[in-house]
Amino acid sequence: MGFSYIIPFPTAWRAPVAIEDEAAGKALAAWINSTAGRLMLLNRRGQKLTYLTWQPAHLREVRIPKPESPGWDALEGAFQKACRTELLPLRQAEACTARRIIDAAAAEVLGIGEDVIAGWRRRLSVEPTVTNRRAEASPRG
Repeated sequence: MGFSYIIPFPTAWRAPVAIEDEAAGKALAAWINSTAGRLMLLNRRGQKLTYLTWQPAHLREVRIPKPESPGWDALEGAFQKACRTELLPLRQAEACTARRIIDAAAAEVLGIGEDVIAGWRRRLSVEPTVTNRRAEASPRG
C-alpha cells in the first residue's frame, strides 16, 4: 500500500506522489531533480519553461526507474547528501553542487558515464528556454 508524499527536495515545485516508503520518495525526488529528469519534463512542455504549471499528464510521462533497478539506492544516497544544499536554477546548473551529486546517481541508474550527463547539464544550462534569451544561429562550417 502506497501513501501520498510531497517531494521534499529544495526544488522550485512540489508534486504529490504515491510511493511505498520514505526512502522511495527520496530517491524519486533525486531522480526528478536530476538533469535526466528535467530533460524529460522539458521535453513535455509546449511553451516557455514554467515550473509551477506542470500538468499531471506531463508528470505521468516521465520515466521513473524501478526501485529494484541498479542505482536506485544511489538516488536515495544522493538525496541524503544533497538535501541540505541549495538546488540552483537550471541556468546555473554548472555551478550547482547538488545537481552534480544527484546527476552522478542518475548516471549510475542510466548506466552512462557522469561525463555524459555533465554534457547534458552543460547544454541544458544554456538552452534559450532555460536562460530566457533568444536563440542564436550557429555558424555554418
